[in-house]
Amino acid sequence: MKWPHIPTVALALLLAALLLIAPALEQGY
Repeated sequence: MKWPHIPTVALALLLAALLLIAPALEQGY
C-alpha cells in the first residue's frame, strides 16, 4: 500500500481541520 502524495494528504488534513473549526468560529469563538 503506497501513501498518497504528501500535498494531497496535507490538503485533506487542512480541509478536515477547517470543517471542525468553522462551526466554532460561527458560534462566536
